[in-house]
Amino acid sequence: MNATPDPVQLTPTFGTFSIPIAQRISGDLVAFDIDPHMIARTRERATALAVQNVALREYDVMENGFGLADGSVDAVLLFRYPAL
Repeated sequence: MNATPDPVQLTPTFGTFSIPIAQRISGDLVAFDIDPHMIARTRERATALAVQNVALREYDVMENGFGLADGSVDAVLLFRYPAL
């Protein structure tokens, strides 16, 4: 992993993991979700906490792939909550 890691996260889940991870890295975290509500909520939390290294994208990676250049990402993160 690079000294300034650039991870990608699928489904940022209101920023539950995105925000703490972004606060601990010096690179940029890119988070993808198909749900605009999730993106908006994560953006609100990032703004409220002054976290500036999170890029949020409303995008279906399962349908379209990540759309990122090969070698541009150091890790892919996926966190799944159990069904409620």
